[in-house]
Amino acid sequence: MKRTTVVLPDELAIRLDRERRRRDVSTATIIREAVERYLLDVQEDAFGFIGMMSSDGAGPHAKDVDEYLAAHWAGHIANDRGDIAATQSNLQGDATSESDV
Repeated sequence: MKRTTVVLPDELAIRLDRERRRRDVSTATIIREAVERYLLDVQEDAFGFIGMMSSDGAGPHAKDVDEYLAAHWAGHIANDRGDIAATQSNLQGDATSESDV
């Protein structure tokens, strides 16, 4: 397993600790479960466009997939870039030690 440090807002950390105690499991277990669920949801969303295009004359056409993706996914791409920039900024300014996550 790979060790990762997670920095949480106080309120979220309190809720996480409350859930950990309620279930009598480690913090790392809850975080792993939550990340796994999130990534499964993202993976399902990532392929939601499959089968939306056709070349049977009814449109939109498969040949237009690049334009379709640019028009409908531009916001997701911008959000991802913003998340990456925020993460990089937080990492540069955060010198916390690793937890048992």
